[in-house]
Amino acid sequence: MKFGQWLGLIAVIASLYIIWQICRLLLLLFTAIVLATALNLLVQQLQRLGLKRGWAVLLTLFSLILALVGISWLIIPPFLDQFSHLIALFPTGLEQIEQAINWLENRVLDPYFPNIPDANGLLRQIQPFATNLLGQGVALFTTSVNAALELALVLILALMLLINPQAYRQAFIRFFCLLSITN
Repeated sequence: MKFGQWLGLIAVIASLYIIWQICRLLLLLFTAIVLATALNLLVQQLQRLGLKRGWAVLLTLFSLILALVGISWLIIPPFLDQFSHLIALFPTGLEQIEQAINWLENRVLDPYFPNIPDANGLLRQIQPFATNLLGQGVALFTTSVNAALELALVLILALMLLINPQAYRQAFIRFFCLLSITN
């Protein structure tokens, strides 16, 4: 292979690596484009009914926000109610587990197996699992925050594309024309 071919191969590999690194961002951008296209269909339907584009976009966004709030209203309160119920029952459950362990130790295990560790020994053995569970809880929280931020990014990009699609379409065309000219 000649030097130019090697240079081209290295450029292709570098481009693929860069695309792989920004793959998640590209997927979010594609999702925003699909959402904007879907919302634009509703905007065009409203325009056919006689509304101006600005009012049609505003009505579509209001409908989208209303749908998101409605879905959240259906999902979040039962989840919070169940979570608060879990927190209220957790100490009782822990106490019942401790009583069951003590009963099991005193009535069943001590007469037949005197060398079994007590509850404190078991708790020391459980501590690494509890630490792991706490770490997974933090990971769940950060993943949830990340998902919320990605959703906000998609909605904002879709809104930008929906309000003025012509400007973004022209910028996209110019970008690819510029790429084709340099090649």
